[in-house]
Amino acid sequence: MKLKYKILMAIIAVSIGLCLMVYQSYALWVVTLSGQENIVSVGCFNIEFIENTSSIALSNSYPVSDEKGMSGEAYSFTITNKCTVDSAYQVTLNTLNANTMGDDKVKYVIYKDSESKPSTGSLITSAPINADKANITVTDLKESYIIASGELKGAEEENGTGESHTYNVYLWIDESAGNEVENTRFEASINIVNASTRILEGYEKCIADYGAENPQCQIMANVDTTGACPTVNDDETVEVTAIEDTESLVCTAPDDYGTSYYYRGNVDNNYVKFAGYYWRILRVNGDGSIRMIYAGDAEVIDALPNKAEVLANDYNDARTDYTQIGESAYNSSFNDNAYVGYMYGTTGASAYNETHANINDSTIKTVVDNWYEENIANYPEYTEYISDTLFCNDRSFASSNTGTGAGTSVTDYRWYNDSIKTLKCSQQNDRFTVNDEVIGNGDLTYPVGLLTTDEGYLAGGYGSSNSGYYLHTWNHYWTMSPILFSGSGAFGRYVNSNGNVYYNIYVNDPRGVRPVLNLKSGSLKSGSGTATDPFLV
Repeated sequence: MKLKYKILMAIIAVSIGLCLMVYQSYALWVVTLSGQENIVSVGCFNIEFIENTSSIALSNSYPVSDEKGMSGEAYSFTITNKCTVDSAYQVTLNTLNANTMGDDKVKYVIYKDSESKPSTGSLITSAPINADKANITVTDLKESYIIASGELKGAEEENGTGESHTYNVYLWIDESAGNEVENTRFEASINIVNASTRILEGYEKCIADYGAENPQCQIMANVDTTGACPTVNDDETVEVTAIEDTESLVCTAPDDYGTSYYYRGNVDNNYVKFAGYYWRILRVNGDGSIRMIYAGDAEVIDALPNKAEVLANDYNDARTDYTQIGESAYNSSFNDNAYVGYMYGTTGASAYNETHANINDSTIKTVVDNWYEENIANYPEYTEYISDTLFCNDRSFASSNTGTGAGTSVTDYRWYNDSIKTLKCSQQNDRFTVNDEVIGNGDLTYPVGLLTTDEGYLAGGYGSSNSGYYLHTWNHYWTMSPILFSGSGAFGRYVNSNGNVYYNIYVNDPRGVRPVLNLKSGSLKSGSGTATDPFLV
């Protein structure tokens, strides 16, 4: 098969003169983008390119604002996968050595028809550099920037048509450009090139889908590279050996969808304001969804004179538990293995599968579901952003276990051995989802759950006190992680008021309830994540 890509030449010529009134005027040539085909054999990558508009004209002949720069007609093109395998691609903008206008003076916007038009543009120089310039056959090439990337599903049969993407492009001179752009020239080409036949993941996919300036991509871009994050072992477990109370880190670990980007330590830039509540981001999941934990009623907190204190990690005024929706037992009974479940099966059963079938709602699930139904489910403007990403109620056995997990058999569940930390959920029956029955179990009523002990450890907690990480609240609150059935009762894990994630307690004891939601990938639209400038959806 052949590689096809189009080189689209963009020529901008700028001449500047000074009038008698000392005003500057700019003469900008029309930008014309025309196609030229090059064919290189690199295996099965066959992209068909169609220009939807013959040229792009800048309607303003001087440096302009982003709003003005995007006020005219966009240059539009469509790419279609004509191969039978999925293909990844990159859209690169390539500048020339002959240019006399600096790359940092030109802004661009590129977006798909399926996406909303951005409100701001980006300098060309803010885009990632294309490390492989060998695929760019442009004479006098200066630099190659990746301004978009993505993946196209292949055709179902030979000579068929696969997925298509239509892009829109704007180019304009940044309004902050000064006298240095007088009488200068800018030329560039836009190329569609192969980025290998692989599916994009993580940060690379985020950029391809939403652009590097998107808040979600910014979170992922800040992954620590100093070695301060916990080590991921060969078996994909995570080596957490101590608390983290000073550093503010973004780290990575495998989950059931790919790679999670999780917050760890003394974090103060993971706030979200959504559906009338404050939340703290736990992680960007491997499917790109954004996992966050309840942190308070926004109407109540915003009205307080000490709002900043209330939103601080460990605030508690001894009267109001702002960071939780109330208290509840995990289950109202505790005298059977079944009661370690977020949902459970038949008590008194002799077999594991009967005991841990997801038939009955736990007490805490009922509390969480009722809260979700009242505050989220009845509002389409909120539910459209919620992702059906799994919650893990890991009822697999610990290595020390000798019990059956049924009835009153003494049983050690995985978190009885707290040396193992993982964001993977080993049993599909324990992966709680609403509709997804491929990865998850499809047994939830609503897409809402609780924190896991693993997430608490990775966030900075450990089997000792820690008041310096963002999940510490001076309150006791439940996780979703069972510990054991001791013979006398079922135990679960909770986060202690001193920040210790290690504590075990009978499941019928009351503790705080902090719902956890997953926002769909790309939901965050603005904000820096601080308490005063939270991410907004």
